[in-house]
Amino acid sequence: MQLDTLRESEMGPKLDRSILFRRCVRDFEVPTGHWTETRKRIDFVAVRGETVYTAEMKLTKWREALAQAFTNLFFSNYSYVALWHEAVRNVNRDLFEQSGIGLLEVNGKCFERIKPRLSTMTIPEKHKYLLNYHRKREEQDD
Repeated sequence: MQLDTLRESEMGPKLDRSILFRRCVRDFEVPTGHWTETRKRIDFVAVRGETVYTAEMKLTKWREALAQAFTNLFFSNYSYVALWHEAVRNVNRDLFEQSGIGLLEVNGKCFERIKPRLSTMTIPEKHKYLLNYHRKREEQDD
């Protein structure tokens, strides 16, 4: 796929099929609840047991995605930025490693290039909100 014709939403299925999240309940465009006045949504959320993984997907704007992924640390145990493979070489790896945010490279598949650290900033109420959101979605799917 050419970057100039690619859309961010086309990266989603690659994350969804990734081995990293295979035993997780996964969802896209998850609302963050009443904590924000903006209508912020998390691009990708995966839940395994009590562990929440989040990812912000961008084609090239890694700085914007990093800021969004940082905010997600309040909701999740692990946060990622998912970038189209052509943009990965442009990131400042030190910023990712210092913040504890993981980096996923997306092309035909999804590759973990920087492993995230367990968030020390997770707010229990926000974490619980995402867990409950996913449980309700699972119940609706049954």
